[in-house]
Amino acid sequence: MKKHGLLFSTVFGIGQLIVKTNPSDPDCCYYLHCPTFNYTVTPDTTNDRLNAIDYTQTYLTNPELVKDVKLTLSATFPNLQQPENIVKNLDNLTGDFPDAFQWAGEINVFKHALVGNGFFKGGKRSVRGSIELSFFISFPFSSVSLPSPPLSLHIYPLSVDFAPHPCNT
Repeated sequence: MKKHGLLFSTVFGIGQLIVKTNPSDPDCCYYLHCPTFNYTVTPDTTNDRLNAIDYTQTYLTNPELVKDVKLTLSATFPNLQQPENIVKNLDNLTGDFPDAFQWAGEINVFKHALVGNGFFKGGKRSVRGSIELSFFISFPFSSVSLPSPPLSLHIYPLSVDFAPHPCNT
């Protein structure tokens, strides 16, 4: 990686999985190919866990690679529309991989592309009027041993008015 000019990177995963309502339906590998509630996009730690395995077993065990390239592992599963399991899932990840996760995100605050796949279904709708800075300050990463972990947020500008999407009304 160093010979290509890569000296540092944040290791992001895919923080959600497509879950089929009907097991007999065809698989969908990309959410924009199947934007219906039959293929909901659900927060999931699977990719974060796979990245943590690679990070701890491949990257951290290679002293030459660690010396040449700085990688920072990120927990990407949190979705602020469905915050109820964030702390439990983060505790599970950090318990299984102590000191591995040093970043959080890209956390979905509002991801318009996922609306057709139930982004708001069953969750709390974080729109401009209800997003409060105090929520981010008290973000569950406080359970990690970092004083103030970096966060990456996926959000449209707060100056945008978010009208209800037809499939969520």
